[in-house]
Amino acid sequence: RQEYRSDKERTKALLQFGWDAFRTRFFDAIPLRSKVGGIDGVAFVLPFTPNLATKQTHRVYLKNMLLSETAQNLLPDWAFFVKAVVNANDLRPTASRESFYEDEKLEAARVALGECLKRYLVHLSEHEPKKLEQFINLHHLSIKALATQDDEFFKLIVHWLRFETSLGEMTLGEYREQYGSLRYVPDLDQFRQISRVAAAQDLCVLNASYTYDLELLSKYGEVFEDVPIEMVEAQSLAQSFDELDESEQENVNLFIAKADSALKPYGCAADVKKFRPSELPALYVTSREGRFMRSLEQSKEIADPLWTGVLNNLSRRERHAGPEATLTFNYHNRLVQRLAALRDQSLVQRSVQMLYIQALLLGHHPLSAKELSLLNDGLIALIEQCVSQKK
Repeated sequence: RQEYRSDKERTKALLQFGWDAFRTRFFDAIPLRSKVGGIDGVAFVLPFTPNLATKQTHRVYLKNMLLSETAQNLLPDWAFFVKAVVNANDLRPTASRESFYEDEKLEAARVALGECLKRYLVHLSEHEPKKLEQFINLHHLSIKALATQDDEFFKLIVHWLRFETSLGEMTLGEYREQYGSLRYVPDLDQFRQISRVAAAQDLCVLNASYTYDLELLSKYGEVFEDVPIEMVEAQSLAQSFDELDESEQENVNLFIAKADSALKPYGCAADVKKFRPSELPALYVTSREGRFMRSLEQSKEIADPLWTGVLNNLSRRERHAGPEATLTFNYHNRLVQRLAALRDQSLVQRSVQMLYIQALLLGHHPLSAKELSLLNDGLIALIEQCVSQKK
C-alpha cells in the first residue's frame, strides 16, 4: 500500500488508477478496508446512473492473485453506484474460483465495506455539501433505495433529497425550514391537478409519485415522530376553499340547480366556492372511491360480456348513494359569474358540460366514451354557432 501526503493526493492517484484500469473518468474514489476478510481496495463512484436491474460487477483478488473481473457478492446490494477493485487475504473462494463463498465472514466483510461507503457520504455532508448535491443528482435512485432500508443513513441523507413541490423544486431540508408539516400527493396526475391551485393558496405540497418518494415520506413520519405527515387530495383541498356569503349564495343557487341537472348523467354534482387562481373556472373533485368507480365504468366499456357481468356486480356492491364527484366552480372567475347570471337553460347546460370536460382534462382523468361524445358534441355546437354568426 502506497502512502500519500494528503487525502487529495491519494484520491488523485486512485482516480488515475481507475482510468488506467477501466478507461472511465470516475466521479470519486472511496478507500475500502475491512479487518474481517483482510480486505483492502477502492470503490470508484460511477460517473453515470447505472441500470438498476443489473448488478454491478467488481474486480477481486485473493492474496494478490486475480480471482474474478465480474464478482457480484462482495458489496451490499444497495451499492450499485460504485465499481470496486479489492484484494482479500482471508476470504474463502468458491469451487469455481470466480467469486467468494457465501458465509458469515463474507457477510461481515460486506457490512464493513458498506460502512466505508456510508462514512464517505457522511464526510461529504459535513465537509463537501456541493459535492454531495452533485452525487445525489447523479445517483438519486440508489441513494433513495438505501435511505428506505437504513435508519441511520436515512437521517443523514433525507434532508438533502430534492422533491418537486407545488411551489417549485426544493430539498426536504429547505421544505422543513419553511413548513411545519409534510403535505404530499402520492399520485402524479393528482399532483398535476392540484399543484396550481395549491400554489395559488400558498400551500406547498410535495409530489410523492416518483420511485421511493412515498416510502421515504412514510419513513420520515416513523423516524421523526413529532412531524405531522398529511396526504392531500383535491377533495381535502376543496374543503379549505372559502364559502360564499349569504347574498352570493342566493345569486348562484339557480345556477347550481341547472349545473346539477347538466352533470347528473355523469355522476357529478355542482358546487360554488371561492379559491385561487381566479383564472381557473372549475376544479373536478373526487374521492378514491370515485376514482375507482370511474375506472370500473371505463373497464366495462371495453370488456367482453362475461367480464362486464362481473364488473356490474362489483359496481353494484361498491356504488354509494349520491354523486361520486363534485365540480367546484370558482366564484372569483368572471366566466362563472356570467354563467350564474344567464337564464338560458340550454346555454348554461352546454357551458357547464364543457367546463366539466375541461376540468377532467386538467386533472389528467381519462375520458369515458360518454364524455368523449360530450366533448365532440360540444365542439361541433361551438363551430356551428360560429359559422351561423358569420352568415
